[in-house]
Amino acid sequence: MVEDIIVALSRFTTFAVVARNSSFAYKDRNTPIRDIATALGVRYILQGSVRRHGDRLRVALQLIDADADTHLCVDRFDGNMSNLFDFQDRITEAVVGLVEPKVRKAEIEQARRKHPDSLDAYDLYLRALPHFRGTTATFRAEAIQLLEQAVQLDPGFGTALAYAAWAYERNETFGSGLSDAERQRCLQLAETALETGYEDPQLIAICALVFTNVGHDHQRSLAMLRDARNANPNNPTVLSLFAFLNVMAGDIETGRDTFLRALQTAPGALENYEILVGVGIAHLFKGEFEQAVDWALRSLAANNEWIGAYWTLAAAYAHLDRIEQAQATIAKLRAKAPLMRVRDLERHRARYAERYEIMIDGVRKAGLPD
Repeated sequence: MVEDIIVALSRFTTFAVVARNSSFAYKDRNTPIRDIATALGVRYILQGSVRRHGDRLRVALQLIDADADTHLCVDRFDGNMSNLFDFQDRITEAVVGLVEPKVRKAEIEQARRKHPDSLDAYDLYLRALPHFRGTTATFRAEAIQLLEQAVQLDPGFGTALAYAAWAYERNETFGSGLSDAERQRCLQLAETALETGYEDPQLIAICALVFTNVGHDHQRSLAMLRDARNANPNNPTVLSLFAFLNVMAGDIETGRDTFLRALQTAPGALENYEILVGVGIAHLFKGEFEQAVDWALRSLAANNEWIGAYWTLAAAYAHLDRIEQAQATIAKLRAKAPLMRVRDLERHRARYAERYEIMIDGVRKAGLPD
């Protein structure tokens, strides 16, 4: 429900909406509203609760002006589990009406996500999300399995199709690679997702990443990401994927600035370790190795399991001729990924621009075996 509300609100260009994971950092914490607003860099807080009794649901919402410490609106909604998606749509419409009272009905309709026909498929998708960003092969395999089950149950569930393709892509990028059959399946999932969710900018952005990292078609991906960003300029996932591909194969400055914009939009988000190292990679590719070290260390402070941050940190240290620190970083990397070799990074060459050679040369100089 929170995800639906955020997606709906973030379609509008008149304000920015903080990402779900940033908001959820304050779940079940007795932090004063004004302190939360200050930490997130927002003025308004939408607060709510969901209670369930049997098949009945009750949702209470309040919109708070944190600066003035006043309630702008309080409302309550009752619904039934048998009509869950209709109930969610009704709440989403109501929230959009609270926050953007002049929005037209057509814009609300456009902001809605296409729901799956099967509650079981939706549940499988939700179960996959905690595994999706896992840094181990076991987590990645579990995410793929759950998402494949979801799309088998509901082949028209565009979000699950896109995330399933993305899960395969993460195994290609951070794991042992994909077989030819898995690669074909990944691209098929992305194409099908676009057919069912062509109006969803976040879905388009995810598929664009897949088309670069698995299909090696970064020109198509850059065009798709430009369209997605223009359609939804406040969505942190869209921003971060647009930023990533620009850093890797487009305009580095645009990519770095957009990463910083994504951090501003989603302060404290659980996956910001990826965005932090993205800024570091931009500095690495520009030869700004000290800054690359700083941002890679920030990424590891947020998540010391993230392999991409170790690549970047080791390469930056090596290019600074700080070889002992580079070698120590590689040792930490190999403790987490014992089979990692230079050839695993070389496998990514075809995806990106020539600037990627700086990363490969750096990790080789740092002592990662060929």
